[in-house]
Formats: sequence, C-alpha cells, structure tokens
Amino acid sequence: MGAGRAGPKPRLAAAVLAGLLLLCIIIFGGGKPAALQKAGDASCTCDSSSPSAEPTAGHRQEGKQLTELAADFTMNDLYGAAQYTGLLRCSGSLTLTDEQMAAARWGDAPDLALTAEQLACAGAAASASPTGCCLSNASIRPNTTDATVFRAVFKEHGFFYLYGMPPLINDHPRYILDAGANVGFTSLLLSLLYPDATIVSVEPDPGNFAQLQKNVAGRKNVHPLNVGLWGWATQIAVKAKAGEWGYVFEEVPTGQAGMPAMSVKDIMARFDIPSFDILKIDVEGAEGQVFAPTADLSWIRPLDGQFIIMEVHPTFAPHFGLAGEELTARVDRALRQFVHRRNGEHDLYFSTSLLN
Repeated sequence: MGAGRAGPKPRLAAAVLAGLLLLCIIIFGGGKPAALQKAGDASCTCDSSSPSAEPTAGHRQEGKQLTELAADFTMNDLYGAAQYTGLLRCSGSLTLTDEQMAAARWGDAPDLALTAEQLACAGAAASASPTGCCLSNASIRPNTTDATVFRAVFKEHGFFYLYGMPPLINDHPRYILDAGANVGFTSLLLSLLYPDATIVSVEPDPGNFAQLQKNVAGRKNVHPLNVGLWGWATQIAVKAKAGEWGYVFEEVPTGQAGMPAMSVKDIMARFDIPSFDILKIDVEGAEGQVFAPTADLSWIRPLDGQFIIMEVHPTFAPHFGLAGEELTARVDRALRQFVHRRNGEHDLYFSTSLLN
C-alpha cells in the first residue's frame, strides 16, 4: 500500500482511445468489436474470442472451490474459485438492432438502448449450462467511456473476486454501497450476483446519474442516489474531469449552491441500514475526505464481516489540498485492522472475520 497506488485511472488514455475506436467502428462500419455485436449474430450467444468466455460443454471450468478463506490466501485462490463457479464463461456482450446501427452511423442516437447478454449472475453460478448467463437492458452513450466501463465490469470480469468468495456466498450480504457508481454497471453486476441484497448506488454527476437510472431500471433492490460521497454532509461542485468516469469534486463555501454530498453514516440513516456488508468506493480522490480525521468512521467494521473495495487516487490529492502520501495515509489508518490485498486498480480490504 502507500504512494505506489494508481493515479487518475492509469489506463485512461488507452480506454478513451478504445472508446473512440469502438465508436468509429459503429459509425463507419467494418468488423464488429467483440463486445458490441449486431442482434442476430450467432457470436452474441457466447463470445469465445475472450479467454474467460470459453464454455466447457455443460461443466464448470477448471478451478478450485473455496470453502473458506485461509489467512494466507492469494488473488490466484480467488480467481480459481471464480473459475470453479463457471461465471467466467459469461462473456458480457452488447447487441444492436439494424435500426440502432444505422442511427449510430449517422449520429442520430444520443445514446443506445441495447440488450446486454452473457452477464455474470447468481443464476449462472447455479447452472451447469454454458448458456445460463443473464440478460439485462443497457444504455450506452456513444463517444464516452460507457462502453469501456461495461467491458471492464462484464467482459473482463473486473470484480471476479466476488464470484467465488466463500463468506459472500455463504452469508449472503444484506446491504451494499456502490459509491462512485458512474453509469451503474457495477451496481447492475452486484444486483445480479446478490438479488436479495439492498444496494445503494451513489453518483453525483447528473449525466452519469441519468444513465445509472436507465441501467438499473427494473432492479428493485438497487436504490440510485444523486449525491456525492464525502466525510460529512456538504455541497460540492465539479473541479476537474478526466472522462465520464473521472469527475473530481470540491467542497463549495457555505451558502454557495452546489450538488449534495453525504457521509456513509448519512446514507445509512436515510435508508435505515444498520451497516454495509460490502462497500465499493471509487470517488476520484474524495476518499481523502471520506476518511478524514474529522469524519465519522463508526461505519467501519474490521472485525465483523465487512468487505471494502477501493480505488485510491493519490495524484488527485492536490485538488483537495493534500499531498498524495497524506491521502493514502488516511485510508491506511482507517482500514489498518483489515486484511489487505491488491488486484489491478482495486485495493481490497477483508474483515478478519471473513478469514478462517
């Protein structure tokens, strides 16, 4: 942990370029990208161009079931558990109709109302069939990072460690917070994996929030909330932007208009939630405020089954009047009693009670 953490979306330039290339393929024709196919193509059923999408003729993929988390577990253990569930075969494809393809070519579609297929879900984990993955509606804005986020969540399985983690399977999380929910694809995944959980999805940007509402429409266990996450109730405004997934906010002076921000405890009170079992916090540097010395951190449960997924952004710290080392130190101090692992951009914090 510490100052070596990733900055503002390390793959931002590549992701934006990929998003622009994706849009160019849609607009100008040519070969169809793997994650975005025209409706009716056989390849939409199971896209085998991705190594994680190889079906096994009615059997679970290779891997090892975890019945408990050992104290010395590795991310490879969790990947093997994800393989065992079979959820890695769900290859995350988007389909377009001929009409949508034509509208996209001519720039007549402000966003695309698509069908998302082959999504990882609890039903797929219980099924031995390679066609047992789930369907949902998806809304994608052309020429944005929306399609890249969908790909990261569903096609590249950015949250694979959730699939086969024994404590989460056995104890069924009741309350989940998705802070920095963007356009809602992580919230959609959480809803599919944990259909009985109450999920609060927090996103301050109005444009992203509108997409979030579309992408979780019909998911009765997801509760979108158009606010930011902070260490206390306040008003915030956009200070910087790095793509639709990279809004940096700042607190505005008292009496000045802005967007509302709430603390974790405020959100718990609003929805009458006793405690969150899973928290995903990706708030572009505002984690320095969420874990500030003056913030109420009584929601943290290092000894009681809590799992926290973080993206820490020390390079955004100057926007909040902090050095990068101080921002990461605030997170480290607050979560020092958790067991820490790292996977890509994600810092993962496991309550000690989740381990054997």
